[in-house]
Amino acid sequence: MEEFLKPTYFIDSDNPLIIEKANMLTQSCNNAREKAVVLFSFVRDEISYNPYGPIEDKERYKASKTLKRGYGYCIQKAALLAALLRSVSMPAALIFADIINPLIPENLKTLIKTDKFIFHCYNNIYIDGKWVKATCAFDRGMCKRIDVPVVEFNGMEDAIFPSLLPDGRTFVTYLQHRGIYNDIPFDEVVKEFKAFYGNEALKAVKKHLFS
Repeated sequence: MEEFLKPTYFIDSDNPLIIEKANMLTQSCNNAREKAVVLFSFVRDEISYNPYGPIEDKERYKASKTLKRGYGYCIQKAALLAALLRSVSMPAALIFADIINPLIPENLKTLIKTDKFIFHCYNNIYIDGKWVKATCAFDRGMCKRIDVPVVEFNGMEDAIFPSLLPDGRTFVTYLQHRGIYNDIPFDEVVKEFKAFYGNEALKAVKKHLFS
């Protein structure tokens, strides 16, 4: 359990900005479950989903940098949520998996030429004696744009992307579980991204952020 409580390079839960934000958000919470829900909701909605940018820039993956920037994609947002949770003494881990999401925005699909995402990241949070999964990747605005329900988290049950939507559309298919980590396996992620998506696609994703 200790490894999921301590700060790491990317999950810098000892950073003053992280500590201040977590304490401010949870000051009126009465228990761990309420803290988890408040912090999840903050990262889900106040840190907008944005998959564009340079994947090899390590600093962009640090939780404190994502907090200051105000946006990120699934790995960056999950690392931030883990940092906020750890800063208030709640164990939090990162789960990685490969998924297919046929409902991704068309401009992103055009850039990467696939609807498969490797190393999709979400959280495992220890609450009231058990681990609960939570996906904070898509903010409300993103969900509205691609017409999918917001992932709601109550701190008691797993809250991840569903395979089917209420209207019958296929949403996220989980293909391969890549493991549970106490920090981002950065070198492995970058290596696999380059091998799977290709350098040209990653250059396009980087350029799109600044276009």
